[in-house]
Amino acid sequence: MLERNVTLADNIRRVREALGETQGQFATRFGVEQPTVSRWERAVSPPERKYLSAMAGLAGVDEASFVYDETSANLVPVVGYASGGDEWIPVDDYAQGDGMEPVELSLGDADPIAIMVRGESMAPVYRNGDVLICSRQGGTDLSAALNRDCVVRTVDGRCYIKFLLRGDRPGRFRLRSYNVSFPDMEGEALDWAAPVMWVKRGR
Repeated sequence: MLERNVTLADNIRRVREALGETQGQFATRFGVEQPTVSRWERAVSPPERKYLSAMAGLAGVDEASFVYDETSANLVPVVGYASGGDEWIPVDDYAQGDGMEPVELSLGDADPIAIMVRGESMAPVYRNGDVLICSRQGGTDLSAALNRDCVVRTVDGRCYIKFLLRGDRPGRFRLRSYNVSFPDMEGEALDWAAPVMWVKRGR
């Protein structure tokens, strides 16, 4: 649980105010002291899991929605770890539909775009038919997109899916394919770059 979750603190305050309770009354409801509720509402420390579940019930939402202020459709529970071998390790001490702290499917304030992969220049990482959900960044400062897989558009209108590297001079970039059959493209000037955030695999 994040120690400074302001969204959670706001939601706790909203639930308390909707009930028409003071911090002291709300504390009594949960069997804690008033300063504890004050710390919850100032995002100083989060409530224990048992209190979170009860507050989410009072708000009429699931726990993940209450903590992150997102619809459950945008939150995916993490239920295991992938290792370097053939197996993944499940975490099976959670109820079905629950899991560890969920992954948020969000692009925040980004300018999202979707690109369908055609061809094999980024194989085997991305395959023909995959759909890449990307966060578009424009302008001359593309430093946040460096060393990431990106959909890019050059200033002369060519579009690629490449790994973005710093170029041989300011304002220029090197575009690299995962498929070694395609050589690096050096000295490219870009209109924009869109780091890949999510991948929907093709059939």
